Amino acid sequence: MKGYILTIFETIPTELTVREHPITVLVGLGMFLSFVLISLAKLLQSDVYTVLLKSFFKGKQLFLYLKESFPVFKGSSLLLFVNYLLSFSILLYFVLSLPQFEMSHELFIVTLTPIVFLFFGIGSLLVGMLLTGEREVFATPILMKINGAQLLGLYSSILVFLWALGFMNKLLFVELCIWGIFTENILRIIRSFLFVLTAGVSWYYIIIYLCTLEILPLLVLYYYLAIDFSF
Repeated sequence: MKGYILTIFETIPTELTVREHPITVLVGLGMFLSFVLISLAKLLQSDVYTVLLKSFFKGKQLFLYLKESFPVFKGSSLLLFVNYLLSFSILLYFVLSLPQFEMSHELFIVTLTPIVFLFFGIGSLLVGMLLTGEREVFATPILMKINGAQLLGLYSSILVFLWALGFMNKLLFVELCIWGIFTENILRIIRSFLFVLTAGVSWYYIIIYLCTLEILPLLVLYYYLAIDFSF
């Protein structure tokens, strides 16, 4: 026991070292605001995270489930939506700040990407709704998109805090980022596919939509991250 304690003391550094990924004041404020948002969401609805996780696996019942347990435009749901925009931006900032990427317009990219990532899909679905008049067929996939973004925002907050505290190396951090983004999107795409298929939409139109507006952006993102980062 005495030898074990001595070993621990020997591994404690004798001086402070420069952080490998320093946190700016702006990023620190963003992290603090993210913590406030998810805390307020929990304060407003004690079971918010349980409800969010359950709703992510809902299909046909999602609309009614959210209406009764987790209204999209109220309280905790809005807070988690804002947290997605904030925490996902910070996550991208940390990734693009790594030497392997050497991005020159990080602030512009990290601010715009979460917005485009979410509203491009929602906008496409809304256009489809207006052109076809099929409100019920498009409403649930839109809710799935918002629901998935809220969950991704919570996941991003966790990764951001773990990375800032130095609990993981660069390789693990980037891998968790990629796997988190792709897992959320793939599961959501499968859910949307099954829903619209059972709603009677032709599989031909479903494949065209998925290939152009869902799968293609993911392939571009994966190619960009995987090529630029030295695994």
